[in-house]
Amino acid sequence: MDHRGEIIEAREAFEYWSGRARRLPWHRRAARREAREMAARWRARLVARHLERWRLGWLESLVVPLLHTGGRTGSAHIRSLAFRSARRTAIGRRIMFVCSFVVCATAASFVLLLAIAAHLAGV
Repeated sequence: MDHRGEIIEAREAFEYWSGRARRLPWHRRAARREAREMAARWRARLVARHLERWRLGWLESLVVPLLHTGGRTGSAHIRSLAFRSARRTAIGRRIMFVCSFVVCATAASFVLLLAIAAHLAGV
């Protein structure tokens, strides 16, 4: 099969699985997850076939892993990529530490504020 036939097949399969994921009701979680995963696989194949057609097959090993969502939604996949990248670098770990400290300090300040308000309301 030539590149054009492979691209058409990948596009049709991607459209089918992504449409199926959209059409399934919310309570069919496993089926939706499977459809999202299949759509992600076919999207990766479609991109890989386009790269091969454009003679950029060497980019496939860099681009396709970014497209494999593993059944997650697009936003959840982006969050997992960002979190994984941040954990691997020293500056990313420092940023995550500072953010977690800020969240904890904010929560503690809010609890302290509630305790002071409750004490003043009781006086």
